[in-house]
Amino acid sequence: AEGATAHFECRLIPVGDPTLKVEWFRNEKPLETSSRITKTHDFGFVSLDLTHVRSEDEGVYMCRASNPLGEAVTTASMKIKTKADIQLDTLHQEGMRKIQQLEARGPTREDEPERTFDKPIFTQLLTGPSELWEGQHAHFECRVVPVGDPTLRFEWYVNGVELKMGSRFRTTHDFGFVTLDIMSTVQEDSGVYMCKAINRAGEAVSSTSLKVKAKSTIMGEPLQPDAWQKIQLKEAEMNKVPPMFVDTTPQQAPVFTTHLQSMDKLTEGQHVYLEAQVEPRTDPNLRIEWFKNGQSLTTGARLRSTFDFGLVTLSINSLRADDSAIYTCKATNLLGEAVSTCTLKIEDKHWLLGKPLHPEALPLIEALEGPKQKAPEGPEPVYENPVFISHLNNVECKEGENVHFECHVEPSKDPTMNIEWFVNGKPLPSGSRYKSTYDFGYVSLDINHAYSEDSGIYMCKATNSKGQASTSGSLRCTGDKDIYLDTQHPQGRAGLEKVQEVEDAVAGKLLRQPSVPEAAFPKPIWTVPLNPEFHLGEAQPLHLEGNVEPKNDPKLKIEWFFNGKALEHGSRFKMTSDFGFVTLDLTEVYERDQGIYTCKASNQAGEAFTSTTIYCTSKEGLIERTQHPKGEEGLGKIQDLEESLRRQEGGLPESDLGQPPVFTSQFQNLSNLSEGEIAHFEASLTPVGDQTMVVEWFYNGKSLEASHRTRTVHAFGMVVLEILGTKIEDSGTYTCRATNKWGQAEISVQLECIDKSKGQKPQFTTQIQSVDGLKDGDSAHFECTLIPVGDPHMKVEWFHNGKPLRHSTRIKSVSDFGFVVLDIAYTQSHDTGEYVCKASNKYGEDFTKATVRCVGKGGVYLDTLQPDSLARIRELELGQGGQAQVPTTPVLEPPVFHTQIKDTTNLKEGQSAHFEARLTPVHDPDLVVEWYFNGKKLPHGHRYRTFHDFGIVILDILYCYEENSGEYECRAVNKVGQDSTKATLKCLSK
Repeated sequence: AEGATAHFECRLIPVGDPTLKVEWFRNEKPLETSSRITKTHDFGFVSLDLTHVRSEDEGVYMCRASNPLGEAVTTASMKIKTKADIQLDTLHQEGMRKIQQLEARGPTREDEPERTFDKPIFTQLLTGPSELWEGQHAHFECRVVPVGDPTLRFEWYVNGVELKMGSRFRTTHDFGFVTLDIMSTVQEDSGVYMCKAINRAGEAVSSTSLKVKAKSTIMGEPLQPDAWQKIQLKEAEMNKVPPMFVDTTPQQAPVFTTHLQSMDKLTEGQHVYLEAQVEPRTDPNLRIEWFKNGQSLTTGARLRSTFDFGLVTLSINSLRADDSAIYTCKATNLLGEAVSTCTLKIEDKHWLLGKPLHPEALPLIEALEGPKQKAPEGPEPVYENPVFISHLNNVECKEGENVHFECHVEPSKDPTMNIEWFVNGKPLPSGSRYKSTYDFGYVSLDINHAYSEDSGIYMCKATNSKGQASTSGSLRCTGDKDIYLDTQHPQGRAGLEKVQEVEDAVAGKLLRQPSVPEAAFPKPIWTVPLNPEFHLGEAQPLHLEGNVEPKNDPKLKIEWFFNGKALEHGSRFKMTSDFGFVTLDLTEVYERDQGIYTCKASNQAGEAFTSTTIYCTSKEGLIERTQHPKGEEGLGKIQDLEESLRRQEGGLPESDLGQPPVFTSQFQNLSNLSEGEIAHFEASLTPVGDQTMVVEWFYNGKSLEASHRTRTVHAFGMVVLEILGTKIEDSGTYTCRATNKWGQAEISVQLECIDKSKGQKPQFTTQIQSVDGLKDGDSAHFECTLIPVGDPHMKVEWFHNGKPLRHSTRIKSVSDFGFVVLDIAYTQSHDTGEYVCKASNKYGEDFTKATVRCVGKGGVYLDTLQPDSLARIRELELGQGGQAQVPTTPVLEPPVFHTQIKDTTNLKEGQSAHFEARLTPVHDPDLVVEWYFNGKKLPHGHRYRTFHDFGIVILDILYCYEENSGEYECRAVNKVGQDSTKATLKCLSK
């Protein structure tokens, strides 16, 4: 109506196109700009609002969107009812009066009683989608009774809040059918939607949930990765802030995670560096103190101590004899303390130096000054079997990128080491794109500008005079597009447009027809196969023909075979194949031409066979028409006579010259045969030409039933079985039994037909091989092939002696592209056993097994690793042994603890315990110190550290637990007596 507001809206794609232009037209004229007109175009939403519409606003409105690639339009019409068209006053006053009189005279009708309705009931609950992608349409619906209640109203709620209606929400209620439609859902529309039906009698509700998945509207990756990386580096340098370490671990009492290490046989003037690790490293109240023989250590120019982020160090320069002592590091904070102890022993130097300051230089000087001697040639070093200490890496790349494989092999200095590379089991071809490197045990392979054809399993094989080792890695190269549609003109698109203008001027308005995509053809099918057999006389012509589909396939290939071998071409043979009609003509047939002729039709989708048997009667000893007066009867007698003449003189009767049947070749098992393909089995059988030979076929032990899909042939020593259009129920065991009067023979074959569209169970086409005679440190390599290739549900597992094989740095397994590889580096004796590879998917499983035998080496090396140093040590020991020693008789005394170990009762779980006492005598070699826990000898363990030297006895317990609580006793025993000291430890659990 005039004065109202008109609203037009629509949706437009693509969203975010900066070149997109939107224009409005009324009656094919551009819409003028006005304060009453509001145009909107934002994120694909286009709208037009006209306020206070007038009669001149009536017409057809058109919205046109255009960009450089094209344009689109949408139209709508608007009609306006003006106020001038509606007259409220009557034009016939008298008539109006009469009408009122007539209406007033009529009897008043009684009001009908108001109908009552029950409270609402949802006969069909609220239903709708549970998950949607952002931008999709959501539709909810339900059914409610009573129908026709004028007081019935509906309210919609989302997440308990009343739904606010808008342009995207539409609700309807018609005869009890209630719907809610949400156009172009957004993520905020997710929630629980509830429909409430209300009338005078009551109310009812029904609910359902909706989840809207948001789409990514912002591209998080930069369009220029190189420039973005440089910008980030530049900004990082400008806004570089020193890193701050914030320790979020709860504070605790000090604990030494690594302790101080004792050092013996130090000499004066040396430099000593002591270090330990303590936790918590960021405790501001942690205080470090150093003690020497129980007294506080004063640092100076020679002694420097540091404590930084849990690392405690003590550096002593220019050692002196009085530096020999027990050094204790004590860490203290508000929650407790911890100590770590070590000893330093410095040997005194004589005031007169009788030895050279540089003993290592003295032999060199003597060698220079002495006469030149020819150095004896040492024995050639002996190297062990090759071992890969690191395996090849798996690489995934895109086409055009460079690929790098690397690994390490030992022994690195073996001059006989030879490195070979293989891809998918074949030697790696040589080329400018491949570069292999081997240098001091480092082996690498670089492939420049990789293609998708380079994908596969790459194996590196190391060989020397003792043996060989191998390691494998996979390469997946994702190919780019094969056809570049962009112009290669030097001037770019501008040059291409000029070329197109010239071509258009020459060709006129004729447009080049788009290329028709190559059609996909099914596998061949013989609609008319060859006749099963032909009987011909010598010199007669032979004509074979059949029809095959698809006849329009340009890649259809026809091949002919004679007794299983490709048919040799000759002047007598003429083969044609035209639109699915296949023929073979032989001008003259001779006895050598008889046999089984097979025609094979193949294309990219599969292949199909059809066969026939040719019998040729030779003219030798025969004439075409008998001249005998008695006709055929006389001819039969002549044949009997000729047959008797062909026998060798003095031969045995026919019954004694025969031999039992023998299959000279076997059938080939067929597995993974697709449903609908042809199964073809053939074998050779002797003797040939035995008239008493009977050939029978059996399927799963039962006689094979004859059908149009099954064809059997026995001629000229060949036994053939063909099954056309195999089905899954054809899978099983087929047996061929040959019987004559001298015996019988039979062979069997397996047929497995599967529906590849539904998947197939795994099958190892090659098996892993056992490895024997390995020694500790050698490498083991297993590999096999597996089908089907590319099954996403395929799972490959390895087992060792029936248990799942644990992964480690020594063991690497690869399963890709149908290859399964297992490499074990540094084999050890416990690697000996049976290895099983199990492949499984949802259709079945398969196994392959192999064994490994590894002989261990001795655990103790009795030979010296430094022969030259051993000889020098013996000389020094002999020299020192020659000096006169003054025997001294020590004074024996019983052991006495001058200080006792102290109780520790407030220790928490995870803290360390420290017991310390002083004991005399100090230099008694027979003194034995032992520790006991609750009366039992303290067991050895990495958490218990004991120390006894310089008259000090120490026990440290790292990471105490509640079960460590109890009584600890230290007993000292020698030849004269014994003494002990006790203390109690209480550790509370967290």
